[in-house]
Amino acid sequence: MEEHGEKVDPTTIEAIELAIAALKDDLEKDDVSADKIKAGIQNVTEVAMRLGEASTRLLRKKAKSRNQPVPMKWQAKAKTMISSMQTSKTSTKTSARKR
Repeated sequence: MEEHGEKVDPTTIEAIELAIAALKDDLEKDDVSADKIKAGIQNVTEVAMRLGEASTRLLRKKAKSRNQPVPMKWQAKAKTMISSMQTSKTSTKTSARKR
């Protein structure tokens, strides 16, 4: 969000921040169900993917305006972002199970 936040729709950033805050609140509760945590993780993942999609659209638009293909480093960066979100999702699930 820090890198691309100013370049995308503010409602996307707000949705991510709200989803993260809701998940943090749920994780601080003692009586939260695993299903509630899974739903929160899924929500964060979905809204974070919107940021990646918006960022990719901007990069493609910028490249197209220059009549250039999207640079490989940008494609790799997008894949890394998605991979780290998926890794984060897995590690959060694991820590939620330990509770």
